[in-house]
Amino acid sequence: MTLRTLAEKDGCYVHEDSCVEFFMQPFEGTDYINFEFNAAGICYAAHHMNDTASVKFTPEEFAQIKRHTKLAGQKIEEQEGPVFWELSVSIPWQTMGYPEGMTPRRLRANFYKCADGTEYPHYLSWSPVDLPEPNFHCPKFFGSLKLKKRKGKSN
Repeated sequence: MTLRTLAEKDGCYVHEDSCVEFFMQPFEGTDYINFEFNAAGICYAAHHMNDTASVKFTPEEFAQIKRHTKLAGQKIEEQEGPVFWELSVSIPWQTMGYPEGMTPRRLRANFYKCADGTEYPHYLSWSPVDLPEPNFHCPKFFGSLKLKKRKGKSN
C-alpha cells in the first residue's frame, strides 16, 4: 500500500492521492454532490446537474466542511509500506443541499476509497459499481442510507 497527498488546496483534484469519497443525492433525480478528501484533509467537491455539467464548490462552501487528520497540511510524494491514516469529516446538511432546518431520514449515496495516481492504483466502493472500468459518477449505483434520529434532537 502507498500514501500520497499532493493536492495543494481545496478545489484541487484529490482522486490521484490517497483519498476517500462520499457521493450523495439529496433528492431523487439526476443531481448529486461529490465530496472527495485526501489523507491530508484537502477537499474537492462539486454539484453535478447530470453526467456532464457540474459546478465546483465555492471557497465559502469548502470552509463549511470541518476536517481533522494528523496529516493536515502534509505533502507526501509517495510513501510505500504499511500505511495507516485517519480522517474525520463533518459536512453540514445545508452544504449537502438540504434546506435549513431539514434533516433527511434517507438518502442515496456511495462511499469510495481510491488512489488513482499512485504506483499501485486501487479502487473500493461501499455499494457495488457494476462497470468494466472504475467510474464513481454513476448515481444509479448509489445505495440507500437510512439515518437515525439522534436522541434529544428535534426534527
